[in-house]
Amino acid sequence: MKKGLLRSFLFLGFAGMFSLQGCIKEPLLENNSVVKFPYSLYASKEDGTLIHTNNGEHFNMVFPPDGFPPRQIVIAGNNLLIAKENLHMSNNEGKSFNPVLTNLRNFPWGNAVFHSTSHNSTFAPTVGGNGVSISNDFGATWQEDVFEENTPQLKEIGSFAQLDNSKVFAYSNISNVAFRKDTRESVWTPVTSVSSIISSNNNYYMSGGGNTLMLTDYMGLGGVWYSEDEGYSWTNYIRGSLPHGTSLTGTVSPYGNRICVVSTLDKGIYRTDADGIFRDASVGLQEGTKVYSLTRKVNVYKNDAVKVYVFASTSTGLYCSEDGGRTWYKLTFSQYDGKYVSLG
Repeated sequence: MKKGLLRSFLFLGFAGMFSLQGCIKEPLLENNSVVKFPYSLYASKEDGTLIHTNNGEHFNMVFPPDGFPPRQIVIAGNNLLIAKENLHMSNNEGKSFNPVLTNLRNFPWGNAVFHSTSHNSTFAPTVGGNGVSISNDFGATWQEDVFEENTPQLKEIGSFAQLDNSKVFAYSNISNVAFRKDTRESVWTPVTSVSSIISSNNNYYMSGGGNTLMLTDYMGLGGVWYSEDEGYSWTNYIRGSLPHGTSLTGTVSPYGNRICVVSTLDKGIYRTDADGIFRDASVGLQEGTKVYSLTRKVNVYKNDAVKVYVFASTSTGLYCSEDGGRTWYKLTFSQYDGKYVSLG
């Protein structure tokens, strides 16, 4: 009788142990390794070939070469926007495109067209009127956006950024004024003029994330400035090893704070730490690589952990950084290798 009870207890003990292990292991494995919201990355070669990946390992070509390289790629909801001479939209993941905005004002940097996830609105710099058009249906239709009365006449907005508080910002390098839009329904209001610190002879574009806005001189002369008070005051990053005489082609804030990663056309990639000093961050890039744009992507896992990636389109392929832009590894080989000029 006792032996039977002992065997029963042992059996129940082992069964309970295996049952407990099953309950523990499966959720941990699922939470740590299963991506709830994977990133989606599109990249274009110089000949217009468009490729896609959502894991950096497997790629597929979604649009064949057409001889026209995109200036910019933007994901807006389920639509894909490509800025060439005009703005084109695809609602079938890049397999075909139709023109949606024909008065697009073009700039050399990669964030002139911008999709706001907090407003569910897309913004584009346009020729004529107030200089900004807005789409509330993910790029399908457009209308001129509205500014507060008595704002500077020379707006000519050239870039946009969004902070974690859902406010969207725009910058005009003609009037040297930053503007703010709090909600989809609100008008653009001027924040401050930055002409006292930034020369109107330079070509600045805005980027940012978290609580930090950044202004980058595309010509490379004025370096990069940042604001942690929604554009009311600006501080110049310490130039450090950031070179003069080369275009600053892309700027991202990997973690949504003042830490900044900047790509240069032909001098590699540079990064600041919290001290605000630029240092070389080109480890992993092939020597002589030209960098044309940067973008930031995140994966959100089942346990709500977030992994941040920074991607670079370059003359020697696509590169990725998983440590906030400190080091890089190459993604593209074989038929997917080549010169990539834009990312989105």
